[in-house]
Amino acid sequence: EFAAGAVVSYNVAGQTGNGIFDAAQTLGAQKGQTMGPPFGIGVDSDQDYIQPGYILASQMKRVDTAVLTATKLAVNGSFSSVVQSTGADLSFNMASGGVAISTVSDVNAFIQIAVNQGKSYNVTTITNQIQTMRNAVTAKCGAVYDYVNTVVSQIKSGQVHVPLVLTQDAITLWRSRYG
Repeated sequence: EFAAGAVVSYNVAGQTGNGIFDAAQTLGAQKGQTMGPPFGIGVDSDQDYIQPGYILASQMKRVDTAVLTATKLAVNGSFSSVVQSTGADLSFNMASGGVAISTVSDVNAFIQIAVNQGKSYNVTTITNQIQTMRNAVTAKCGAVYDYVNTVVSQIKSGQVHVPLVLTQDAITLWRSRYG
């Protein structure tokens, strides 16, 4: 994608997207840069630390939220009734904390977990690199991260509705609207 002129590449499969991040960093370094463009976008967990300065943000699946919710339902005896009332489906979204967009404090907490498990990371250096990149993006492109935070707040409050698209008819409808 970068060879074809892409400025941003979205990872769609967790750690298999590390090549995107490595390519962004390599191309940036070849130009004498310490941060993108080009950029990658992480997915599944907070991947911002993998190539700090070259990952705009990560779209995180908060599996911990789903597991904690299911565990609480099981402990209080309501798991079966809740699952039956929802058609055997528990759905987690941004409003319920099931998905999120990474923040600098998220990556700090994520790296700290790894450090506590014996991994060697310089938390301060990594978070500073990420914050510097985000500041540079904001200086060049405007308040992108503020805008994202505003939209996230609007989704959580119900002001913006993101449809749950589960059927082929729904997919066809949305593709006809947006391509």
